Amino acid sequence: MSATIPFTIKSGGMEEVRLAMQSLWLTGRLMAAGARLWVRHEFAVSGSKPLEVVYSCVLPRDAALRRFRVVTSSGTIESELKPVSDAVTDYEEGIAAGALSTLARVYKDGLVNLNCGNIRPGETVSVLLEVLAGVELHDDGFRFRFPFTLAPSYHPQARLALREDGIGEIELPASFDDVLLPPWVACAEGLHRVGFELTLEMETFHGIASPSHSISSRGNRVALAVSGDVPDRDLVLDVETGRKPFLVTGPAEDGKKHFAGILPSAQFGEITETPRSVLVVLDRSGSMEGDPIQQAVAAIKACLALLTADDQIGLITFSDGCTRWKKSLVPATKVNRNDMAWRLGEVRASGGTELGPALAEATKILGPGGEIFLVTDGQVFETAEIVTMAAARGIRVHVLGIGSASQDRFLAQLARQTGGVSRFLTPKERVDEGAAELFAAIGRPVARIEEAETDDGRVLCGVPTAIFSGTPAHLLGTGSGALRLKVDGAWLVW
Repeated sequence: MSATIPFTIKSGGMEEVRLAMQSLWLTGRLMAAGARLWVRHEFAVSGSKPLEVVYSCVLPRDAALRRFRVVTSSGTIESELKPVSDAVTDYEEGIAAGALSTLARVYKDGLVNLNCGNIRPGETVSVLLEVLAGVELHDDGFRFRFPFTLAPSYHPQARLALREDGIGEIELPASFDDVLLPPWVACAEGLHRVGFELTLEMETFHGIASPSHSISSRGNRVALAVSGDVPDRDLVLDVETGRKPFLVTGPAEDGKKHFAGILPSAQFGEITETPRSVLVVLDRSGSMEGDPIQQAVAAIKACLALLTADDQIGLITFSDGCTRWKKSLVPATKVNRNDMAWRLGEVRASGGTELGPALAEATKILGPGGEIFLVTDGQVFETAEIVTMAAARGIRVHVLGIGSASQDRFLAQLARQTGGVSRFLTPKERVDEGAAELFAAIGRPVARIEEAETDDGRVLCGVPTAIFSGTPAHLLGTGSGALRLKVDGAWLVW
């Protein structure tokens, strides 16, 4: 697992400049439907001339950068939302005038560059980002994931270089505009320290745990149990809230309140044992080498035990190219399941991550009503293009993400836009249990939502066409009346 150095120094001179990264601290509030976060990163620079520093990070799942603040010994800069061209012009004029200037831009794949120019020698700087983020919803709670690191991702036209000091650099093609990626290192021990302290803003919850970090909790507050950690993996928190419907309302607007509804799948029905057609798509690229590919194979083998001879199964493995197990889907007989398990045992990880072509190939094999079960770490660039292509093919994609670094932003979008569901597991978890729970629901929705409305408002977004076991319906809208859903021809009211 690699860790990233989140700053890049842009300096026109030959003088050696040292950037002393001190800490990254996460605070904020966790709610049943999302999170409001403040990320504070402190650093100091050496040298004899003013510098421009580019702070790089990646947004979490369903996240938006709301605002930022830069605090230095010479003053504080608050962000202001402007058109890109105006913001760039103001920043360049500020740099030319010798003033402390900042510019934040969100690029493809949720990459963020925050430029901070004319930092004086020896100055200590605090960068504070306010981020609104989503969570991975489960029937009985949610999983919150925050990226403490940014893993190197694949692009066929990217240029990679490894310096003699062990630091790697990635340069993306021109289609990414002028985005800068941070350097990355194989070991995070010498980097800045990370920590967190978060508040759970909900009336009741039944428990909180973390598969990624040692935590301490008191009341509704949770924090890192030790004084500091290294940025070599994401923060993951699991909060258990129970299985009751949850409706939360916000400030009124024109007499109508904003609301978020979370309705457990058990409210709609149970899984029916109907035959299904599932094509497994396994990522065997180089980033999956080691524990990830072993976890992925173990997860798929656990899923094979849930199939019967009435089901249809297939397998594609991919890296730079695709390899089919069979030319088409075959009955999931014991013989075929054993043969697929043996083939999985022979898989080795290497090469690039050509996920888009793999999904396109998968749609050629599947017929109407088929489903894709994708197992990957999701470490690719230009993810929007992959999501658009997959959604246009009309095939539902369910995703099991594996790894220490956050790609659940992309994988959640891929599943949601195609009508599927997603889960992202860490290296320290038993992937067989999580994979089996997700796989059991594939191809067997407990209900289909046809319409959603309130008595005096409207549902804005987030209406799923199909509800799968273990994953609640999440709806956003405005109105002060009852929430009504037309489900499989009948109206349900909350």
